This record gives sequence, C-alpha cells and structure tokens, in this order.
Amino acid sequence: MTRDQVHANVAGTGLAQHADGSLKLATARIFAIGTTEAANDATGTIAITATGVLATDVVVVTLRASTNVVYVLKAVPTPDTITVTLSGAGGAGTQVDYVVLRAVA
Repeated sequence: MTRDQVHANVAGTGLAQHADGSLKLATARIFAIGTTEAANDATGTIAITATGVLATDVVVVTLRASTNVVYVLKAVPTPDTITVTLSGAGGAGTQVDYVVLRAVA
C-alpha cells in the first residue's frame, strides 16, 4: 500500500501517519500514563494526583488489582486529580491503571 493510499484510508478517522508509516492519533495525544500505588480502598472512591490533568481531558482507567470483586463505574478528571469511582470498596491492594488523553490544539 502506498503512502497516499494509507493517508486516504485514515482520512476523517482522527488518525494520522508517523514518518515511519505507523499510525498515531491526530486529534489527541497521551498526556499521562500511570498506575496507582497499592492502597486499602475502603470507600470505593480513589483520588489520583496527576499534575497537569485538566477537566477537559479524557481519562481511561482499568482496575489492575483489588481484594474484593468490584468494577470501575466512572473516572472524572478535574485539575490535577482523577477521581475513580468503583462499584464498591476495592479492599487491600487496590490498584488502578490510567491513561490521560488531551485534545491536540
């Protein structure tokens, strides 16, 4: 496939092409990636300090570990913080992985 064919195939998808031919997001960039330290979550709410995060960012989270069977209900970005709400208390050793995406200006 030629470069022009690849470019035509990604037009309008929010994807772009790196010089090496690999695909990248054209409308957003990864701002932050991390894993929380293992903690005893007794409330079902985890506040993650992530310096520079904005309320307009998009946050993707996944539950890495928990003692209790719980799932992620929502993740809300606010300035410098990501608040993750679980379906219940995660218990000892609860860890959350997160990725923060920011729109490209």
